[in-house]
Amino acid sequence: MALILERTVSLIVCECVLSPRWRGDSTHINCSEVTLDVIIGVVVYMIIYLIMTLGTFGCVLAMRRRDGAVEEIADLAGLARTNGFMAFVIAMMMFSLAGIPPLAGFFGKFSVFVAALQAGGLTSPLGVLTLLAIALSAVALYYYLAVLKQALVVTPSENTPTTPICVPVVTAITLLAAAGLIVALGLFPSLVLNQF
Repeated sequence: MALILERTVSLIVCECVLSPRWRGDSTHINCSEVTLDVIIGVVVYMIIYLIMTLGTFGCVLAMRRRDGAVEEIADLAGLARTNGFMAFVIAMMMFSLAGIPPLAGFFGKFSVFVAALQAGGLTSPLGVLTLLAIALSAVALYYYLAVLKQALVVTPSENTPTTPICVPVVTAITLLAAAGLIVALGLFPSLVLNQF
């Protein structure tokens, strides 16, 4: 829900930038002050969110055991014991999606929230929506931590297969690159900002 709301905020800001019908009407969001910084904030968020989502789905798709694919969160139980590398990468992706600093997800959320507040102001409908998105980000953290709890803390039950998860070398390098990008963009956001 929090991710959907955050995407909604960024789409509303994009709509404000692209559509003159939002400008100046008191019953709608006033986006007459959309600046280049607002546009950059939205674009940065979308780039970072794309990397995090691809990395997360890449982890899930790469996790296969001899007896089949990993399909449920419960299947992640004991991942840290069977494949520490995959546990590390999925932890980086989940923490980044949750917006934990110093990972790129924090910077992405920060940039889209700032862009939304710059576009609409704190007391505007967009400002209220942004504050709600910030609150729901805290709620979403619970769900990301539930995934990490399965992967890092919970021991597998007797029914859960404990065969090691084998990841092809090319896939491992790609996932490591995605995790590295998440860390690098979080520590050095100017790598993205200097491109604009």
